[in-house]
Amino acid sequence: MSESFFEGYNAQDVLANPHLWSSDNWLLFEAGCLFAKRGTSTPVKAIKSRGYSVRIFTQANQWIMRFDKRLNFEGLERLS
Repeated sequence: MSESFFEGYNAQDVLANPHLWSSDNWLLFEAGCLFAKRGTSTPVKAIKSRGYSVRIFTQANQWIMRFDKRLNFEGLERLS
């Protein structure tokens, strides 16, 4: 599943998410695109978490990216 996150993270000029809307892969792809725009450290691993959230691991930190019920970006929070 992490592949979809890195696919989005490495996407340069992708106009549309290639995955089925609201699927776990769609959510991971979107999270990857948004995480790349934030300019934080390079991710090592990403997993779909509870509800509409994605847990992202970097070398030094752990992040959680949340989406609302309509799958709009809600926020990015550093956990450690």
